[in-house]
Amino acid sequence: MDANGDLSKAASGWAFTQSIDDMQSRWEALVKEVTGRLDTASDNFRISADAYEENEDRVQSSFFNIYR
Repeated sequence: MDANGDLSKAASGWAFTQSIDDMQSRWEALVKEVTGRLDTASDNFRISADAYEENEDRVQSSFFNIYR
């Protein structure tokens, strides 16, 4: 008996050809999820960096005005 026969007995309704389509759709969903999370993380990092830069500019101008 081949592996396909054993697998089909182990999971009723399972078909090798259908499993490839399922795997592809799961992979595409995973890529979409990971890409979305990376986009969110990069946006958050950009926002954080902008806030840090604004804060540094404020501190620098405050110290600059002390000595004038």
